[in-house]
Amino acid sequence: MTSDKKFFPLPEMRWANDRIALGFAPPIENLEADYSAPTDIIVLYQSGFKCIGSIGTSRKREVIVSPDESSYVPQGVDNYCQTDRSAELLYVSFDQELRKQFQDEVGANHDFDLDSMQGRRVPNHKALSRMLLQFLASDGFGGEMKANSLVSLIMSDFLQEAERSQTSEDKLALGREKIRLVTTYIAENSDDELSLQKMADMVGVSAFHFSKMFKLETGLPPHQFVLQHRIDRAKQLLADKNRSIAEIAYEVGFSSQSHMTETFRRLLGTTPGRYRSIILS
Repeated sequence: MTSDKKFFPLPEMRWANDRIALGFAPPIENLEADYSAPTDIIVLYQSGFKCIGSIGTSRKREVIVSPDESSYVPQGVDNYCQTDRSAELLYVSFDQELRKQFQDEVGANHDFDLDSMQGRRVPNHKALSRMLLQFLASDGFGGEMKANSLVSLIMSDFLQEAERSQTSEDKLALGREKIRLVTTYIAENSDDELSLQKMADMVGVSAFHFSKMFKLETGLPPHQFVLQHRIDRAKQLLADKNRSIAEIAYEVGFSSQSHMTETFRRLLGTTPGRYRSIILS
């Protein structure tokens, strides 16, 4: 698997303190990553690549990433990627308290649903990448103040892009009937790949507006709502001792048993195996 852009011969570089991490990651051969984002992460891709991947509640599929793309992954969102050769990428990560601080600095609304900002492109990708590389190559010259400034600039670009995508539809609520239509669709198809865009199309709004309004109406962002439904369905099936946990995981829509176990533990504080033991005892 080859990239559409020649890889730069740069080593891995990283600068971090207890709240922020900035880094450059060179291509990794035979990469397989399966994790839940521990912090908010912004990725600026420097080369293109293909992988089998998933994010949030989506099923695994082939993903093509362009060298000028960026991605915002909010804390707690599940990610999976498997590729023969990954891309060069720059990244910044920071805790949610700092994110709110950055939002204040750029005058952004704290009500932004960051789940809807996955896969966005920032207008100043090249300039931001260059500044970030220069900072890393200088061994972090400028220290924490410079690092905070860079993260604030990158965050500002994402928030401004999100604001530009908003229209007057943000003033409109989805309404009970549209919410019922989507939640019924989720209940009937939670074992399949559920696309945020498809759900937004069902009610005739943008993905950004849908994600924001769905959270206001249900109390959960779409991907968390889907995960909760899958866990609730798994709890029912675990009462059948003749069915394996792996079989149940795939039946309710998780990409793997480990993915279900991790989500089960995060939402319920226990594992599927322990939960089964309790309800069958």
